[in-house]
Amino acid sequence: IPDLIIKPLNQKDTFEIWDFKTGALSEEKLTPYKFQLYCYAYGLYSLGLATLDKKIKLVLCFVDEERKVEEIVSKDIVEKFLMTFIPDLNDPSILKIDHCGNCTYKQICQK
Repeated sequence: IPDLIIKPLNQKDTFEIWDFKTGALSEEKLTPYKFQLYCYAYGLYSLGLATLDKKIKLVLCFVDEERKVEEIVSKDIVEKFLMTFIPDLNDPSILKIDHCGNCTYKQICQK
């Protein structure tokens, strides 16, 4: 669930999706955080809340560093970004060792 969704008051403004993060900004954290925001944007388009011709502003706000990473996306950009992850998400044989300690299936997983 995003921390904040700003719905435009009129047709010329855009939706904004904000996610607030603590800790330091790093490149390794950026991709999963962006994936999260892109999923939220896809949801707005899919539910018809954001029309297909409108762009959405995505904002990652790193509170501790007082820094923002902003991006404005269209539905096409959102779909292309998310499609790059589909092969990995559909392949259960891909092992993500760094996630194993947090996985809810760790007690029964054979990997």
